[in-house]
Amino acid sequence: MIPLVFLINLVVWVCVLSVFSVLGSYIYLNSLIDGNIPLFLIAVCYRSLFLLPLCIMIAFIFVFFYTMRHKTVLFISIPLIVALAGATVLFAMPLSYSLLGKLENRFSDAVFGNTTISGKMFDSGYIRGDSWSTKVSWIDISKEDIQKRSIILIDAGKTTNALLFYSNSMYIRASRTMEFNSTEIIGQAGGEDPLFTRYTRLPAFLGPIVSDVVTVLNAFRSAFESGAYGYFWLAGSFFIAIGVLWIFCFSTGWRMLNALLVLSFFRMLFYCYQFTVSGPVYESIKRFLPSIVPDSSVPSLVYLAFSGLCFLAGIGIFMKRKITHSGPEAFYD
Repeated sequence: MIPLVFLINLVVWVCVLSVFSVLGSYIYLNSLIDGNIPLFLIAVCYRSLFLLPLCIMIAFIFVFFYTMRHKTVLFISIPLIVALAGATVLFAMPLSYSLLGKLENRFSDAVFGNTTISGKMFDSGYIRGDSWSTKVSWIDISKEDIQKRSIILIDAGKTTNALLFYSNSMYIRASRTMEFNSTEIIGQAGGEDPLFTRYTRLPAFLGPIVSDVVTVLNAFRSAFESGAYGYFWLAGSFFIAIGVLWIFCFSTGWRMLNALLVLSFFRMLFYCYQFTVSGPVYESIKRFLPSIVPDSSVPSLVYLAFSGLCFLAGIGIFMKRKITHSGPEAFYD
């Protein structure tokens, strides 16, 4: 059942995270609304490949929860989990990075958001404030989406001529501005519409989490592009640290508390990465390492040390419970 649990969770999380991450982008959401399905699907494929390592980790977390909730044979479960982890690091992730490069080369505009939608003029019929002044508002009353626009501009900072009408203003796609007789009258008239981007903006509490995850995923890919040794060293140590989180599934006699501990340490692994590549903690660790150890090995050594400590702690927990209990009670009091 463990491979099936892993595959189901992997497919579910790849679909969920890739689709919703693309829907959270104004450009790609706008492309879906405008019926540009190929652009939307390309973005979903790209995000699914980029987020594959994260989805693999989450799938393993749910496998751990499955072993915590259901009785399993450890001599079979543990080798299966190790084999799955090894296969993903050795084959699945390198394949995803290779496909990412091909997508970027073939569909660079779609992948990086350099599309015609990014320069599209704002929809007509809405009152907007101009980007260069808090006192100036304007409304496009054009009936058709053509380059020449009919604009009503209201300048609250003026006592005379506060209301102006431009019947033949011109939208400049390159600068996303509105001009009349070669004079700029609107500083921002296209691109991401501020009236709607606030509804696709990432919630504040998710911002740091997404930032830490993206940092780690970019580090994996950079290591892969730099060479096989650096990639396997970094990704392998990180996945070993993910693997020892299984210990926390049995750290206490309460399953809900154990699940909370697993999720907390899972978040911590991403948060702590930034301190292992720069800053005072990174410099302090470097001073204790021999000169022959490359600086790029610091994150891997930190995660391996964390894994070793968790493994020793897990052995201590199991030995203590084995002395006082037998059978399944060795895992839960």
